[in-house]
Amino acid sequence: MKPLILKNNKKMVNILLSTYNSSAYLCEQLDSIISQTYTDWCVFIRDDGSTNDTLQIINKYVDEYSGKIILIQAGRENLGPCQSYSRLLEFSTADYIMFADQDDIWIPEKLEICMQEMHKMEKQYGTSFPLLVHTDLKVVNKNLQVLQDSFMSYQNISGYRDQTHQLLLQNSITGCTVLMNKALKDISIPIPNRACMHDWWLALVASLFGKIGFVDKATVYYRQHDENCLGAQKSDAAYLISKLKNFRESKRVLHNAIFQSISLNERYGAILKSDQKKMMDSFSNILNKGFIKKRLILLKYGIGKFGILRNLGLFLLI
Repeated sequence: MKPLILKNNKKMVNILLSTYNSSAYLCEQLDSIISQTYTDWCVFIRDDGSTNDTLQIINKYVDEYSGKIILIQAGRENLGPCQSYSRLLEFSTADYIMFADQDDIWIPEKLEICMQEMHKMEKQYGTSFPLLVHTDLKVVNKNLQVLQDSFMSYQNISGYRDQTHQLLLQNSITGCTVLMNKALKDISIPIPNRACMHDWWLALVASLFGKIGFVDKATVYYRQHDENCLGAQKSDAAYLISKLKNFRESKRVLHNAIFQSISLNERYGAILKSDQKKMMDSFSNILNKGFIKKRLILLKYGIGKFGILRNLGLFLLI
C-alpha cells in the first residue's frame, strides 16, 4: 500500500474509547492503536463505571503514553455505550474523530486507509461538509481465530447502503470502523437518549446532511465473546425465523428504530429539505397508522432493510 504523505497538512485524529470491565482484551486494543502507521492521533478514554481492574490498565497506558492516551476524569457513572460515546464526542476538538471498541484489534494501516478515503471525499465535497468513512471487518473468536473474512457478507448487508431511507430501520455502519470529520460531529451532538446507538445516529445524520464513504476492506478484527454488547450473528433464514418467533423483542427493536427517527425529525425537521421532511414526517407517525397505511408508507419512500427475508419480516412486524 502506498504510504499516506501529509507533511505539513497532517491533521490530528481523536480516537474515542469507552470502556466497561474490559481488562481481558483492552491491552491488545490499545497496542494495536499504538502500532498504527498513521501516528498523528490521541486517544480519549471514558470509563463507564468499571468494577474490575480496567482503570488500573488504563492508568498504566496513560502514564506510559502521556499526551497520547488521556483518561477523561469527569464522571464515571454508567451511561451505556451510546451515551458514553456521546459524552466523549463533547470532549473532542480535533478535525477528525474515530471510535474504538474495547475488545477489538485494528490492523496497522486502519487509520491510514480511512484518512486516505477521507481526503478523497474532502477534495470532492470540501472540508466543511459533514463526512463519514467506514470499512468492513473480520469476525474473529476470543482467541483471534478468523471466523469470517467479511462481516458485511456474514451479515448479508452492504456498506454502500448510505441513503436515509435505507438506514432508518437497519444500520450498516459499524462504529469501530468509523472515521468522521468535525463538521459531522458538530451537527450530531448531543446524541439523544432515544438513539439506538451512536454509530446509527451518526450514520443517519450524515445521510441527511453530508456524505458517507465505504472502504471495502476489513480494518478491524471484530472479536466475538460472551461479553459482547452487540455481536455478529449470521443472517440467514433460520436467524430471521428465530427473530419472528421472539415477536415481542423483535417488535421492541423495531419500535426503538422508529423512536430514534422521531428524535431525528424533532431535532432537524426545521432544516430538512422538502422531500426529506415529507418522508420523516410520514415515518415518524407510522405507529399511529392502520395496517395498510403503515405498509404503504414503507413502499412509498423505499424504507426497508437489506434482503427479501428481512423485508418480509418487517412487513409482518410493522
